[in-house]
Amino acid sequence: MILVYSKKDDPSSERICQKLSCRGIGNKALFIDDYPFFSSNFSMIDNRITSNFSRMNLSNVSAIYFRLLIFSSVPGLKMPNMYRDFLSRELTSLFMGQLMTLNLKWVNNPFYAHMAGYKLAQLEQARKFGFSIPDTCISTDQDSLFDFYQKKRKKGSELITKAIHLGYVQSDNSDEDEAIFTQGVVIDSIDDIPPNQPLLLQEKIKADYEIRCFVIGDKVLAAKIEFPDSYVDYREADISLIKATPIILPQFASQACFHLTERFNLEYSAIDILCRNGEYFFIDFNSTGDWIWYEDNARLPISDAIVKLLAK
Repeated sequence: MILVYSKKDDPSSERICQKLSCRGIGNKALFIDDYPFFSSNFSMIDNRITSNFSRMNLSNVSAIYFRLLIFSSVPGLKMPNMYRDFLSRELTSLFMGQLMTLNLKWVNNPFYAHMAGYKLAQLEQARKFGFSIPDTCISTDQDSLFDFYQKKRKKGSELITKAIHLGYVQSDNSDEDEAIFTQGVVIDSIDDIPPNQPLLLQEKIKADYEIRCFVIGDKVLAAKIEFPDSYVDYREADISLIKATPIILPQFASQACFHLTERFNLEYSAIDILCRNGEYFFIDFNSTGDWIWYEDNARLPISDAIVKLLAK
């Protein structure tokens, strides 16, 4: 049986379940939203581990498709938010710990997926594998950030900012969760920079077009993304204004995407690249990046590749 780990109403997970069923492969969608209602049993005695759910025999699971990590809310708790959030993290940690004791295939292992989210590590590894990297300053020091901003502006460059790790904000209600998109930055004085707070500033690359690349096992698929220049992050644009077409990456770029994913011990990744005059700039790496829009609009066979990988 293949376990699909997700939150409710996730179209990508639903499609994977449908395709697994069409192939006659047993699968079950496990929604972290429902986990508090599972009767969970885990014990470790004399170095022997037993683990099970009342609704599922974990010994039957051969692979897990891990979409994203969210913290399950413990229902009915009347206590300060700080303690409720602590118990929610404890509950999710118990759940993930149980799954990670199993000897099976992950796409992707949540430990490695989390470690791959750090921008500093992404930029360094991408550079080693041959990508160009936009000039970047990540700091908590106001003077360093403001000096970097001023130097770039004097050269006529625009700047952007983005999350240093995962740009995902979870709320008590999953329908209210938010994504932090890449934004343009205008800094009039050093006082506009919060003191002692981490901030990432990066030179904006004026590219010919953007590329979203997917690595699934040993397969590399890519889509050329075109959208109005008025948007810094095309995910904020009206979907009717975005055009996605399949593209074949140069061999070095395809190999760099594959090796970058392999370096982080992952089976799947979504990588954002900018192309300018034949030069390829690494922008972002997402170990759980959504893919269903790109499959539908650029006709990339992503779900088939994921199902094939899970079924190996």
